[in-house]
Amino acid sequence: MTFTDKEQKEYRASFINECRQMAWSAACHADFIGKSLDELLADYTKLNVADDKLTKEIKTFEHALDSQSKDNRDKRKTLQGFAPALSTRLAR
Repeated sequence: MTFTDKEQKEYRASFINECRQMAWSAACHADFIGKSLDELLADYTKLNVADDKLTKEIKTFEHALDSQSKDNRDKRKTLQGFAPALSTRLAR
């Protein structure tokens, strides 16, 4: 099947227009994915800092002079209760 010059120009223009739309769509998706990854990385960094801070605080209570007192054990137990929730959020 052969095409006339007019049909050839029409299909070529249609093909070029479709390619431009696909390229624009790909650029928009890449931008969205990039922004989403930046937000996820910022959240992960924030949670990681909080996890490190919590771990250091628990270790501080463990090595304190009053580490055997009831108040210290209760504080550690309370802080250790936060650790699994924070670790779960980090794992997601």
